[in-house]
Amino acid sequence: MLPQRRWPFTTLTTKSPDLAQAENITTMGTLRRFDLNHFAAECFVETGTFLGDSLAYAQSHPYKMLHSVELFPEFVEQCQRTFANDKRVHLWCGKSIDLLPDILKQIEPYGSALFWLDAHLPSNMNNIRLPDEVEFPLEAELRVIQANRDTRNDNFLIDDLRIYEEGRFANGNWPKRSLFADVEQVKNGISFIDALFSGTHTIRKLFDHEGYVVLRPR
Repeated sequence: MLPQRRWPFTTLTTKSPDLAQAENITTMGTLRRFDLNHFAAECFVETGTFLGDSLAYAQSHPYKMLHSVELFPEFVEQCQRTFANDKRVHLWCGKSIDLLPDILKQIEPYGSALFWLDAHLPSNMNNIRLPDEVEFPLEAELRVIQANRDTRNDNFLIDDLRIYEEGRFANGNWPKRSLFADVEQVKNGISFIDALFSGTHTIRKLFDHEGYVVLRPR
């Protein structure tokens, strides 16, 4: 397992996440919504490990390498125990935008990857507002990935579409959306996805759960 990359956790919040509370959260998107056999890829990259459910689902598929990034050390430590016996699984602790360049170096030998991007709103775990670039890392994540990798053969599954726009979401529109209307990372919706990927990928929105965006190679 790769060495963990830690960052100054206490500079962002003074309250650790409640693991018992986290286990009771049910209104979240899930990678299990998708049949991963339909997304050809040699390796798997996740942002937002949480309790490891999506990683466990990906682990059940024949990926040659799996990487997952989580902000909170408590969740990483729990998942270290869960995945300790699988040498394909590599857990990283810190901000996804800081760690993705190193992860992308690790997967350079693989011509195709599946990215599951689900690192939005970590403050939901402790009700303390974090910096906007931590709460809403998606655009920065995608820009880092594109800057460090040829993504033409990669698939992307993105959770939490309802953060960026209103729609017919199964779990309803995001109730806090108006509070973040002027946040730079969300005020223009997902136009950044179109700008980055419309030339190389098809882009599809799904309204299950909190909404998903699916990017597949053309």
